[in-house]
Amino acid sequence: MPREYFDEKILSVKRKLDDEKARTVQEGAIEKEIAAQNVTSGAVTIYGENVLFAPRLLLDEKVILFVPQAWTDMPPEAAKIKYPLGALPPVILTDETLSINIAVNHLPAPLKPDPEAIAGFALEMKTATDKMLKAIFLDDGLEHVAETGLDLAWYDYTIFNIDGDSLYNFVGVASLENRVLIMSFNCLDKQKARWKPLARDIFLAAKFSCNKKEENQ
Repeated sequence: MPREYFDEKILSVKRKLDDEKARTVQEGAIEKEIAAQNVTSGAVTIYGENVLFAPRLLLDEKVILFVPQAWTDMPPEAAKIKYPLGALPPVILTDETLSINIAVNHLPAPLKPDPEAIAGFALEMKTATDKMLKAIFLDDGLEHVAETGLDLAWYDYTIFNIDGDSLYNFVGVASLENRVLIMSFNCLDKQKARWKPLARDIFLAAKFSCNKKEENQ
């Protein structure tokens, strides 16, 4: 075996080991951050940076989400590019890079505050997404928050972007005033490990101006 080829094999193995070691260190750091997070506490550590979270009143103060304090409304020109099909969600919050976003939409479609109905609508959305996009679906769930009475059905998936980067999406469905409420989060797929639990916690911490009892009346 030529010496040059042998040296290249050694370097290749070393680079692979270094990459695996770096990935293990990063995953360990992310796990520690996730264990310590609480979006309603006021601050969360994200990739080693202390990020301030605060309640944001949305949809004419019907919905309260705890989101990064520095996030702003997405500029209209950027929103049109990001959502080229159909009407724009009335709420699109984003970070300074415009690559991490949360959208909230209150649809006219009826939806009772019943867990089975909410889960069924989320499944319909997931099926439609599967038909429209070449998505890779990951997880789904149906969760109840006793403190607020929130029932949230969710699912997440990744899709390929035209720029070559994969995009991660986390979608939550709930009932607000007997109508469909959709909360969606997206970021680059490489940021998924850190932001997936945060997106879930942001949506589960959502508060509505009316509770389930009022909605049933």
